[in-house]
Amino acid sequence: MNDFIFTTEFLTEFSLSQASDFKISAIILYEDKLSSIYKEDLMGETSLSLVKKALNGYKIKEVNASTSDNLVDLVRQNIEDEDYIIVLYANIPLIKEESVSDALSYATTKNLDYCKLYHGAIFKTEALRNNKIEYTAEANFLNKEDFFAIFNNATCIKARNILKNRILDGLSKSGVRFYDKDSCYIDSTVEILSGVEIFSNNTLKGFTKIMPNTRLFENNIIVNSEIGENCEITSSYLKNVSIKKNSKIGPFEKIIKEKK
Repeated sequence: MNDFIFTTEFLTEFSLSQASDFKISAIILYEDKLSSIYKEDLMGETSLSLVKKALNGYKIKEVNASTSDNLVDLVRQNIEDEDYIIVLYANIPLIKEESVSDALSYATTKNLDYCKLYHGAIFKTEALRNNKIEYTAEANFLNKEDFFAIFNNATCIKARNILKNRILDGLSKSGVRFYDKDSCYIDSTVEILSGVEIFSNNTLKGFTKIMPNTRLFENNIIVNSEIGENCEITSSYLKNVSIKKNSKIGPFEKIIKEKK
């Protein structure tokens, strides 16, 4: 096997092509011993759902595997009619769609038989069928954080904190104003429109939507609810409700609507 590594400097010498000319599928590997880790709440999602989100647009097959399994043999058993297969592990919840795209562009542009990723790989299926893997490389230009693996409570906490900061930073860039960002907890499933102001100790969970120019003052918990425009919510607990625009709720209101 002829191993070679392309550095980040070398990558600047050509433009990465898109993998759109090839048929690509994906395999997500999971281990039974980590089943409880896969179910951990990571800002409103699970590790498995976040990996699937990063593989958006590709046909995905979930395969049960252990660390002792031979990866090449395992992937070869799951070949269908694709040109390339990207293999990721189910316990890398920080993986981004852009990292997947960059890795695939790298592997297809260089016509690699095997491209090693941090906690994953890309295989050219023709090479697997012919049992002839010659041209290999490691995509070491990718962000290692995106491939951070969770396997216990400590690593789940670290991943959750990184996801939390990604969510809050993204909202700030989109026009949401925070007065004490570190004290807020917002699920990735929450939608907050530009112009919203959020004060300290706000927790927004589930499929919650906050419309423009609303102010969330201190100490609110809002779950699976929609808050209309120009509202003011203070020190209240809202669940499964829809608040009309220009409303003022709180302090110390508790409004819960049972789901039908």
